[in-house]
Amino acid sequence: MGRKALTGKMVLLLLVVLLLSQTVHAQSTCDVLVVDEAGVFGDGLGDVEAAVNKLVLLGVDVRVRTIQTFGSVGTLDNYEKQVEQQCASWRATDGGRKNNLLVAMIAVDDRRTAVYYGQEWERTLDGQWERIIADRMNPRFRDSDFAGGFENGLGEIGRLIDLQLHPPTQAPASAPPSVVVVQPERPPSPPPDLSGLWKVLGLVVVLAVLAVVGYYTYLFVTTYLAEQTKRRAAQQKARIAKKAAASRITDWDSQDVEVAVANLDGQVVKDEVQELRDDLARAQGLYDRAAMAYADMDSTAGDPDQPGLTPNEYDIIAGEFEQVLRQLRDANIILKEVGRQIEAMRNSITWAPEAIEMASQAFFRATGQVAEITEKGFETTEAGEMLRLASDSLVQAQDALKAKRFKVVWGQVEISEAQARQAAKQAEALPGIQQAVEQLVTELAARIEEIKAMIEAGAVVFAELSATYAESCWKSFRGNGTEAENRLNWSAKAWRVARGCSTMEEQQWQKAKDMTTKANAWLDQAENLMRSIFTLENNLEAAKQDADEEIVAAQADIDVAWEYIERYDGDIRESLEDDLRQAQETLGQADAELEKTKPDYLKVVKLARQANKSADQILVKARSEHEAAERLRQKAAGALRDAKAVVSQAAEYIEDRSYDVGRTAESQLGDAQEFLKKARSARTLESQIRHAEKAEEYADKAYSRAQSDVDDAEEARRPTYSSTDYSGWGSSSSIPWSSDDDGDDGGGGSIDWGSSDDGGGGSSSWCSSGGGGGGS
Repeated sequence: MGRKALTGKMVLLLLVVLLLSQTVHAQSTCDVLVVDEAGVFGDGLGDVEAAVNKLVLLGVDVRVRTIQTFGSVGTLDNYEKQVEQQCASWRATDGGRKNNLLVAMIAVDDRRTAVYYGQEWERTLDGQWERIIADRMNPRFRDSDFAGGFENGLGEIGRLIDLQLHPPTQAPASAPPSVVVVQPERPPSPPPDLSGLWKVLGLVVVLAVLAVVGYYTYLFVTTYLAEQTKRRAAQQKARIAKKAAASRITDWDSQDVEVAVANLDGQVVKDEVQELRDDLARAQGLYDRAAMAYADMDSTAGDPDQPGLTPNEYDIIAGEFEQVLRQLRDANIILKEVGRQIEAMRNSITWAPEAIEMASQAFFRATGQVAEITEKGFETTEAGEMLRLASDSLVQAQDALKAKRFKVVWGQVEISEAQARQAAKQAEALPGIQQAVEQLVTELAARIEEIKAMIEAGAVVFAELSATYAESCWKSFRGNGTEAENRLNWSAKAWRVARGCSTMEEQQWQKAKDMTTKANAWLDQAENLMRSIFTLENNLEAAKQDADEEIVAAQADIDVAWEYIERYDGDIRESLEDDLRQAQETLGQADAELEKTKPDYLKVVKLARQANKSADQILVKARSEHEAAERLRQKAAGALRDAKAVVSQAAEYIEDRSYDVGRTAESQLGDAQEFLKKARSARTLESQIRHAEKAEEYADKAYSRAQSDVDDAEEARRPTYSSTDYSGWGSSSSIPWSSDDDGDDGGGGSIDWGSSDDGGGGSSSWCSSGGGGGGS
């Protein structure tokens, strides 16, 4: 009983120690993993924290920081060193950077990105950190996706560190041989002594109860600690949002812009100045509302520094300050845009007269270029109309300058210059257009002559074909010459129209181009019609030369097929002979056509090849049927041979032991002999195989039954003895197996850890896509 009480006290003492060791303590900003002081993460904060947690699981001590600017310290590298000196958790015991530390940091206004790391990650990141910043982080930062940039960069760093910690291993070439251990037989063990069982069971029950209590206590403590961690993170987020909003409110200064707008009075038309004042008032209104909301929250329950709030309440406070921050950002954007417009107006006031003068010079240059082309006799109506529009735009720009409407000035100046350039371009293109059209007309005339000669040659060829060959050969091509001549005539008319339109008197350049396009299309059709006649001539000549050879080849294949069918007539079906006769008739038609005065050689070749193909197919089928019949004969012979052997074996066995064999076996043997007789006299191979298999089946049954009858008879004749005479046969003995108890001890060792140093890393600008250097 005393031992149980002592055990309980020890367990309770351990629980108390566990609770005391997990007491919540305040955590400084140095130990917060993610601090978004610039307030740029927004809804993406969770994604950044998830990426940080993955690195923590790999043993990396991560710190992510966003700041608005590094200010008077000069560089982001100096800023990080300053923070590192202030935070003991960032340093090793020797004062250098912590070995497993990793810091990712940006300065938003300075557009600088930095990655710093301890000695443990030098081997992995020394040649990679600049690439990660340039390729993974800065492209997202330039698009204002700050959370995505950090998530990308931390994910790539995690991948590289994971490869460092868990390099891929190569599987062994072969598995080790398996060892079989044979345990020797052992004599049965005596019954176990269970006298102390109840004491053990009682102790187990007590320990189980204590384990349950400890488990639920552990759950309570871990839940409480998790809630505290969540509360601190939410409070930190609210503090950062408040600090960022306060910084924006303090930095707001619209006085210079207001003075600049006032200075435009009298220099720019009133309505344009009023637009700037309206935008400025809108920005100031956003700022005033945001500042008022900030003051209200700061003076009420919206202070994130008050303790004891729930994580949800801190999140609400953070959301309200983030809303203020968004309003301040919008106001700042509008204020900067007003400043940009003021600068543009100042430039307009200075450069507008010069811009109008340059547009006037461009107009006069274009006018001179158009006049030069006109003097050469070209029609420049379109260019002249474009010059008129350019002149109107220039006048509007001059009127806007007098009215001090500088936005209108710049717009009309750009339009006038573009119209003047277009007018000059149209006019200067006319000589080139004329030359191109004249080239098209000349080439069309030459092609008309080529097609005309081709049609004449085609007429001669067609006349020869109609005189030499049967009408069926060339009937479908009759009319090709007429159609080709029609298209030649249409092309000639189109050429005459194009030639007239391309003169300096007409100058209808586009119409001339359209007519040459149509004419060339008609000439293409005429050329195709003539080519078909020349192709027909070549085909008929080839067919005339091949006709005799095709007939001879077809007859040879038919003769081979007849010879094979006659040799194995019994194995080949009659329908193949009918098919072969049909092939012979087809070849006869080819012979008959060839004997005509004007044979259709194409038809002759077609019929001969058709007969040849049929003969080849018939021969293949005949060979297949003969080979199948040959295989069937071999199978039938084998079946008959096997049946004879099995029936003979059964008959001899039954005859030798007829005094023991019963009527059933004799009857089955008779059936087997009858089936064997039918197999020998069968008229078809299929029937012979079927009866032989039946004979073998019944012979096997007869043999098995006869063996059973003989065994029964011998058993009945065997004398009977007492079981005690052979009692010794039932005993047995065994030999125990041995095992090898020898074995080898394992080995092991340890390696030393190195000391920490300042590690590596640096910062990089993300204004462009290039990588950063080792410092800022």
